[in-house]
Amino acid sequence: MLKYLITVYTLLTLSFSAWAAREEVIRVPYDWNWTLETTIFKPYGEGPFPLVILNHGKEFGDARLQKRYRGYPIAREFTKRGYMVAMPMRLGFSKSDGVYKQYGCDMVKDGYIQAESVAPAVDFFKKRADVDPNRVVMIGYSYGGVVSVAYAAAYPNTVRGVISFAGGFKKISGGCIWDIELSKAYAEFGSKNKTPQLWIYANNDSLFSPAMVERMYRSFRQPNIPTRAVILDDFEDDGHKLFEDPDGVSLWLPEVENFFKTLNLPFSITQ
Repeated sequence: MLKYLITVYTLLTLSFSAWAAREEVIRVPYDWNWTLETTIFKPYGEGPFPLVILNHGKEFGDARLQKRYRGYPIAREFTKRGYMVAMPMRLGFSKSDGVYKQYGCDMVKDGYIQAESVAPAVDFFKKRADVDPNRVVMIGYSYGGVVSVAYAAAYPNTVRGVISFAGGFKKISGGCIWDIELSKAYAEFGSKNKTPQLWIYANNDSLFSPAMVERMYRSFRQPNIPTRAVILDDFEDDGHKLFEDPDGVSLWLPEVENFFKTLNLPFSITQ
């Protein structure tokens, strides 16, 4: 049964824009019968490779109708540097099993339940022969940023570092005072965090203003764990799109490179 669950059902070779990588789509076991649809970009060679777990955001509408996340601009930069990049679709998203659950204004519970959806994928990849389990970084975009921050709180010392790209979750229905609740959630996550973190936003992010980022950062930050929040210049008409646009890479890449150096992780281009 397990052999069936992890069988690769797509294998593509990508070679464009000076990027060559193998793309695989697999089913990662979640529990005894559920699986997570997961995209992998893998460098050439046998490894073991350092690993990036890349957590997706949430589009408007039904999570089941959301397309499989491929995260090209981000994945490309890490694959070029010798990293395997794995992007699990969480429960209820795209073709993953299960149901996507929201908990109203309880963003603490929401963050932890989404982190729980990612944890089996982290464990699965760390056991693969082609992955170095001691060199794993988690990155999240938008809602995936919250998931990554919550994961570090719930599962301490399982990844070397966390990067949140435009991280947050803005619930605008049901009378939820989302900014207050999000700040409370970050205070909870920060109180349990033991993992170095880097948060990056653009100044003109349509969802999370610099003032809101500062509020989350102050709620989260613990003096003994290095956490840095960076606000970059405006990006086009909406800075929230910075991390999905190839034109934005040159803006965030230097900050990421510096962060990886503090983690003693490689960041030189290998292919």
